[in-house]
Amino acid sequence: MTHSQPTTKPDHTLNHWLIGLCLVLTISQGCTEETTVWDEYTENGDQLLQQGKYSEAEKEYTAALQEAQKEDNQDSRLAKSLNKLAILHDAQGEYEQAEHYLTKIVEIYKKGGKSQLLDLATTLSNLGAVHYAQEQFDKARPLFQQAIEMREQELGKDHKDLVNDLKNLAGLHARQHEYDQAEPYLKRALSIIEKVSGPDSTNLVPHLNNLALLYQAQKRLDDAEVLLQQTITINEKSMGVDNPRLTGSLNNLAMLYNEQQDYKQAEALLERILNIYEKALGPDSPQVAASLSQLASLYHAQHQYDKAQTLLERARESLEKKLGKEDPRLARILNNLALVYATQNQTQKAEELFQHTISMIEKTKGKDHPLLERTLRNYASHLKNNNRDKEANSLESRANAIRDKHRQKKA
Repeated sequence: MTHSQPTTKPDHTLNHWLIGLCLVLTISQGCTEETTVWDEYTENGDQLLQQGKYSEAEKEYTAALQEAQKEDNQDSRLAKSLNKLAILHDAQGEYEQAEHYLTKIVEIYKKGGKSQLLDLATTLSNLGAVHYAQEQFDKARPLFQQAIEMREQELGKDHKDLVNDLKNLAGLHARQHEYDQAEPYLKRALSIIEKVSGPDSTNLVPHLNNLALLYQAQKRLDDAEVLLQQTITINEKSMGVDNPRLTGSLNNLAMLYNEQQDYKQAEALLERILNIYEKALGPDSPQVAASLSQLASLYHAQHQYDKAQTLLERARESLEKKLGKEDPRLARILNNLALVYATQNQTQKAEELFQHTISMIEKTKGKDHPLLERTLRNYASHLKNNNRDKEANSLESRANAIRDKHRQKKA
């Protein structure tokens, strides 16, 4: 019987294009000799938010907002309370509510004129990020652009506070595959950081990585390699050759070599990452397990299934010992191991593991989690390869329903 070879997806991949929503007001509050009721509500809300107690935090922040509304000439407190509520809803993915509060803050700062222009820029940027999270790109773009214009007006064209909005605009264009439009923003952000921090500063690393990622999306792999090598050199000079903080850049370069099918160099980098984590964190750390899975994916791509199986079984044993057998962080490794079993015609092992993984995700993440869609599709592919089309079609229908549900949420 002929089996197709579904490719396992690595646990660590190149960074995705993300908009960094940083809902932090830049207003300063004068020192007072006594704590007010507004202060107490706000501090209580902060503590509850840090603990993930969102409903309780919302009550405290709402009470603080009501206190601020009672007082005259307290726009700074009013804005801060609105901002706290925006942060709270953003943390829960409730973007429409976050948008509501941010829009009110914009109205406050617009009344403040030039003296509050930078606070207005920050809020417009945050509002743009909320629109981006809802894939409302046409609404997000002008907000980021306005924020940049305001900061340029107040701070000049090379101030470091411009960098986040430049990255946001680049991310927005890249998210829509408009790579040529994204590139100038990333280059400008990199240039500003280099002027502020110097050519060998570790502050350059995330910006070099972003530009390398863009070049990789454009298939400019040689240009991407140069930048990634530069990030590694900078980090090694700053923190040594065995620091775990090196692993992000090492992994990005490994993934580039993997894309070029230069498996020898990719393997050397992934083994280096594994050794760094084992030395720094111990053999049973989750990072070691993830590195084992990543290296297994590389072996799988080269049809070295025995090596892939050995690494994945080791990763599974390590994580189960540390986290228990029902922890959802096992799901990706179990899914990949089931794929390896399927590829090697170990049918019973593959099916038992697919079924266990599906059950675990349903129990811990729910019956419509995106991770479940992936596992259902992989299991369906395995069943089709074994001429069990009816069972496979049932699983594919479930996977399609999950996909459609999440698409509707984004619409």
